[in-house]
Amino acid sequence: MDQRHRIAVADWIEFEEEQHQVTGITGALVRLRSASGHHQTIMLSTLLADASFRTRTVPIPEAANTAAGLDPGGVLALLPKEVREAALTLEAHMKETTTGYRSGDELNAQAGEPRPAYQPDLPLTARVEAKAAELGLTPRRIWQLLDEWQENGLWALVDRRKARLKNPLRNIDERVITAIREQAAAERHDSSSSVSTRFRRRTQNRLDEDHGPGTVLLPKEDTFRRIVKLLLARSPSAPAYQRISDANQPDRTFGNVIAHRPCQVVMLDTTPLDVLAFDPATNDTYNVELTLALDVATRSILAWRLTPLGTKAIDIGLLLADVMTPEPMRPDWADALRYQMLRVPFERHLTVDERLAEAAARPVIHPETLLYDHGKPYKSDVVQRACRKWKIDMQDARKLKPTDKNRLIDYTPVVYLNIPSQATPKDLSVALAEYLAQPYRSGATKSDITRLVLENMRLVGVELVIIDDAHFMDLSFKEGKVVNDHLKYIANHTAATFIYTGVDLKHSGLFLEGSGSARVTQTAGRNTLLHMTPYSIKSRDEKADWTSVIAAMEDALVLYRHQPGTLAGEWKYLYRRTGGNISSLAELIREAAVDAVLTGAERIDRRLLDSIVINEHAQSTYETTWQEDPEPPATEDGPEAEAG
Repeated sequence: MDQRHRIAVADWIEFEEEQHQVTGITGALVRLRSASGHHQTIMLSTLLADASFRTRTVPIPEAANTAAGLDPGGVLALLPKEVREAALTLEAHMKETTTGYRSGDELNAQAGEPRPAYQPDLPLTARVEAKAAELGLTPRRIWQLLDEWQENGLWALVDRRKARLKNPLRNIDERVITAIREQAAAERHDSSSSVSTRFRRRTQNRLDEDHGPGTVLLPKEDTFRRIVKLLLARSPSAPAYQRISDANQPDRTFGNVIAHRPCQVVMLDTTPLDVLAFDPATNDTYNVELTLALDVATRSILAWRLTPLGTKAIDIGLLLADVMTPEPMRPDWADALRYQMLRVPFERHLTVDERLAEAAARPVIHPETLLYDHGKPYKSDVVQRACRKWKIDMQDARKLKPTDKNRLIDYTPVVYLNIPSQATPKDLSVALAEYLAQPYRSGATKSDITRLVLENMRLVGVELVIIDDAHFMDLSFKEGKVVNDHLKYIANHTAATFIYTGVDLKHSGLFLEGSGSARVTQTAGRNTLLHMTPYSIKSRDEKADWTSVIAAMEDALVLYRHQPGTLAGEWKYLYRRTGGNISSLAELIREAAVDAVLTGAERIDRRLLDSIVINEHAQSTYETTWQEDPEPPATEDGPEAEAG
């Protein structure tokens, strides 16, 4: 006999071993919300025919302090330090009870382990009784802790009296919370407003309109500010352009423009640079813009141009010509930069274009599709005629949708991560996500955030990851080992080079991981240890090395009136100023170059270097220490060579 069921909105049912509330019925479809907060839509006939379907007359009871939907590991990270340490200590006791070792691993045994009462060959009952006597608990309580620990992990060993989660909004009317969120969404494209004035007044007007005048009142101003700060990631008083940018962010992981071969899709973009260009003809400086073309399939920069602020349409046309024209070799370029050094059939290409014989190793392609934004230069007649002549399709990106050109906007080849003290693996994943501007949902687990970070690192082309303050990873504690293992996991799943920097890393424990066991190769076997010590000028070779470092930095200067070799000739003075420290040398030359640009001198000399104040250590050493002038480095044309 068929059983009849009555389902209405707000009723509670059981489906697939979980409680759900009916939030809507539309025709043959039923909208369900589970007790954990997940939504789904299902056909009514499928729901009624399911064997797990049950009706409930009353809703499921709500716990006084529920933590549904929260990751226990994330909650554990929010607890006080002493609570976490107590749970870790109790976990070590559980491991010793089950394995005989507090680390749970025979290879990482501590001195004196296993203790006589916890020998692995003893019955588990005897070890449980010994642990109960040691901790002052009953054997039954130890068995309970073991069962809970094996079922729920470390979270089961936390003192729940100190792990209660408090909801700061538990006493706030839901209608007030809804009105604040709706008003903030409505003002995303509006001008800036103060939290205490217009935004508060408009929120109250919204409540009066929805529920009647005076029915729902806002709390006091201080409480209202606190609620807004807790609910909104961006304050209503933030600048309008920031709120507009947030409003245009995708609500999910956005897709990417896919290209299967070179030249299929080429992205164009123009961005202002925070530099000044000097024009010797007019003796004036100009702000400049960088316009570049990027091949999506190979992530190669095909061509780029620096132009004065206000890129013209002709500049875009010339950029397209650069993309399809071989770059000629210059007299001072090395032979390794020649086109024939590319891994392509050079002879075959040479029969097509003889200019490649003297060309540089820059890709030369014919774009099929151009992807650009709505800037006037890109939509000009000049660019359209050029694309029509060369049979290039034009595709403009959508307005206010930076994700359409994310390869250009989000290109991040280098990532910098500073390891704080007592960091957790989730802290590192969150720091990487924030550095890459990768959004993640509130309450996301470590695995979810790490997966998003790895995917984003591949999309934005991360090639180098710098891990600073690596000496904070104390591998003598479990937390340090877990953090190090998490970094190794990220390194294994991304095509990037990892550089660890820190103080005395050789003796900090990072390269002593698992000493005396097979685990020792996990870090020391993957990394090369480089010692960064100050330069010396005691020998001829050391003098030559110091001079070559100065010359390399001098070659990178872009100063119009600077004479090459000036800084290399001041190698003795620069050594005294910096003590042979390469970071102090870079700071001194960089600050001098900035002053040279700001003053219009466009050159670095001894007088300018004397006026630069650098870090206190190098400055005080220079002012208080006097050294005899060392001999200049030997050169082939120098006096020492002639004497030889």
